[in-house]
Amino acid sequence: MLETEIKNLTAAIQLLTDAVNKNQPTSQPEAPAAEPAPVVEIPVATANVDGLQSRCLELTRIDRANSAKIKAIIASYGASVLKDVPADKLGELAAKLEELA
Repeated sequence: MLETEIKNLTAAIQLLTDAVNKNQPTSQPEAPAAEPAPVVEIPVATANVDGLQSRCLELTRIDRANSAKIKAIIASYGASVLKDVPADKLGELAAKLEELA
């Protein structure tokens, strides 16, 4: 009696397993590869504070160590924040930021 029940349950489980396998693809679909964030390059001749801020954020997201490097670059112009860097030095600062990339 018990053996018959076990055989019946085993058969039922096998039928369910087969049914589930038929309804599912044999291989898992691959997730699309994440595209890298587009790199925003700022032309040195047209560098502005807003564009440089965006580039600084992007460089920091790429590598957290860049944050300290960016602060040092800004400090080399006698400023504590990007907006305090003289406008005539923004192109030079942009070139230094691109060296971090």
